[in-house]
Amino acid sequence: MKIPVKLSEVNNANKSRRSRTAARLNAVQAVYQMDMTGILPETVVDEFINYRLPVVDENSSLGFPDKELFCDLALGTAKDLEIIDRLITDVLMDGWSSERLESTLHAILRVGSYELKNRSSTPLPVIISEYVDVTHAFYDGKAIGLVNGVLDAISLRDY
Repeated sequence: MKIPVKLSEVNNANKSRRSRTAARLNAVQAVYQMDMTGILPETVVDEFINYRLPVVDENSSLGFPDKELFCDLALGTAKDLEIIDRLITDVLMDGWSSERLESTLHAILRVGSYELKNRSSTPLPVIISEYVDVTHAFYDGKAIGLVNGVLDAISLRDY
């Protein structure tokens, strides 16, 4: 027997998922900006909250980012950067360190790794899938497989 579901409930669930995806994408961009400019994390996050998050890209279906998730991901990643980079380096091929990664790819892995280790309310496969999707916004081919493999390996480790 099928349980009737209201279309508004489905639309609200989709909006919620898209707002979390938008938060993840913006957190990656914020961590990238912090890394490239050396600007303090709090300053970058304030800039995003006041100027970037309120503006929805007309070409995007993501909508407004979840501000609470965005802040947690961006500031948490910045705070735990050393630990996160060790996690990433631990699962990369021998001889590779996280510093050898291209900057955008590094930011994706940093935020994804932070979320895997600190946001237990979201299932690990969902987190990995979200960052694979974020990677599609910037890359195709091998980078997508790298993000999937690294985050999967980190999710299996007990730190």
